Amino acid sequence: MSDQQSLNEIQNHIENLSEIFNNILNGQNSIEFNDNVNNSMIFLRNSAAFNDDDNFRRSFFQIICDEKFSFIETIQLIFEQKFDNFIAKIVSNDNTIIDDDDDNVSLMFILRSIQFFYNILNLQPNESEFRNLSKFYSFILNKKFYKFLNFYKIETNQSFTDHQDLLKKITLVYTALLFRFFSNDSIRFERILNDEIVPDTNNFWNPLFDHVEIELSEWSLWIFFLALKHEEFVKNLYCIISSKRRMILLDICMEFVDDECKKQKQISTIKNIEPDDCINLYDCQLCPLPEEFVKFINQLFHHQIREYFNKSNFDSNSEDLIVFSKISSFLLKIIAFKSYENILKKNDDYFKNLLDILSCFHSMSNDPKSIFFTQDLRSTNNNNKFCTENESVFGFKRNIIGLIANYLHENLEAQEQLRISGRFIALLDSAKIDRNNPFILQWTIFAIRNALKNNPANQQFIENLQKQGEIFDDKIFKDKIKFI
Repeated sequence: MSDQQSLNEIQNHIENLSEIFNNILNGQNSIEFNDNVNNSMIFLRNSAAFNDDDNFRRSFFQIICDEKFSFIETIQLIFEQKFDNFIAKIVSNDNTIIDDDDDNVSLMFILRSIQFFYNILNLQPNESEFRNLSKFYSFILNKKFYKFLNFYKIETNQSFTDHQDLLKKITLVYTALLFRFFSNDSIRFERILNDEIVPDTNNFWNPLFDHVEIELSEWSLWIFFLALKHEEFVKNLYCIISSKRRMILLDICMEFVDDECKKQKQISTIKNIEPDDCINLYDCQLCPLPEEFVKFINQLFHHQIREYFNKSNFDSNSEDLIVFSKISSFLLKIIAFKSYENILKKNDDYFKNLLDILSCFHSMSNDPKSIFFTQDLRSTNNNNKFCTENESVFGFKRNIIGLIANYLHENLEAQEQLRISGRFIALLDSAKIDRNNPFILQWTIFAIRNALKNNPANQQFIENLQKQGEIFDDKIFKDKIKFI
């Protein structure tokens, strides 16, 4: 089919739907989502998706925005009407659908409309070709439509699985629509982030957190990715959400860093890199997270963890400990970026804090009753339960030693502080195989290497240590391994 034939068919479908929709608005009949209406909306949806020719695009917008049809305005009115009626109905029925044909008509119309809106935004229209574009954007951002983010939670009769599938699809496509909108209009998105973060947390951000947690949709994750590029947003959001969602946000941040680094894989070919760019040690890649957020998380971690470890007892189910462990994972990933050195590695108090935590680990590592007891994989008499990754202590000590290792890298002051503080022995004693801390042995060896490099005093300290004994485990090693 030629472009002109396609445009003629688009106009025919617009005329047909406009007549049906206007009759509905005039009260002459109710909408019947028959094959004719469904096929027309699918055709328009697909027409907006699969042709990026400039001439076709201009003609397409000219047809759908033609005042003679008022198609965009009409479909918006019916869309809002169907939405309001549907919400009123499920509220009156305790958030449950009474499955009937009316529900199916409303849900199908809503789904096809959102798909059509998404494909329109995918064409990235501008004011010159899309009449009343600003009003269209305002319609999409109507806050009452945020309820779509939770449509997948609405209960339906088990015998009507089609409605449940429709509800989930509406949530997914609406989330995609929001992502496309925010991608197209960064200025409006930034205004939303700056002005509306607190009142919209429950209605907007929390549902997106739920999507990410249950892996419902990557569109929600990508909306967070867009938001993370804005300086104040992440810090403000972190301060007002629950501990559980803080951990999800930190996971999102870490995935964001990985995602952006992959996009910047060719950055090493760039000749001129600005001094403020965040250049990563492991491939000259850029780190996109706002510096203020990294600084905020680092300060929060060191201030609060100092208070926590001053307590006389520790609870493995403590929300504080769980959050600290997650933050330590985040900082360990971020500390590899050179541009964050002044934030993460140039503060002696922060390094002293890490050494104090290491000393605390060391003092408790041999106590079977402690949550920080070292569960040596070579021990056959270990009765402690195996820890899994969702438990608070899993990987925590490894992360702290990883941070210490990074602090020690080409840092004479840190090397000296390690020895003078008397914490070198605690570091050496961490060279074990601990099921609670995968790769802790490798991180400890790396930390020892960094502590000894170009530091004769530390090398002499190690040389003066006395042999304490011999370890031999024929189940793991064929030869004797001696530790001094």
